[in-house]
Amino acid sequence: MKLDISHLDIMNIFTKYIPMTETAYYILMVINEPLHGYGIIQKGEQITEGRIRIGAGTIYETLSKLEKDGVIDIVSVTERRKIYVQSDLGKQLIKTVMMRSYTFHRCSPDATIWLISCNKMRIIPT
Repeated sequence: MKLDISHLDIMNIFTKYIPMTETAYYILMVINEPLHGYGIIQKGEQITEGRIRIGAGTIYETLSKLEKDGVIDIVSVTERRKIYVQSDLGKQLIKTVMMRSYTFHRCSPDATIWLISCNKMRIIPT
């Protein structure tokens, strides 16, 4: 469902989700491609190498909030499964959260190498 969102609404949503919970972060990270709830749980566990396992109750509550706020879209419903994907707003939000996190780590005097688990990308502070 596409929402008509004003600039003020976008700012309110960014304020609501930044800082972002770890659950919302991993959900939004993995639905850069269409996935159903259980697929999101599996992919989140995979990219964190088992460190994160989102429970069924937690994931569906978070998905509901993200969808209500226009951060994710439901692209189809089949056999009681909803397929989710990032909305345009969700893409902007996750990029902002990632850049914010990168800046924190880059500016940390103790940081030498920071690993983003989803991309295995090394960020070396200057």
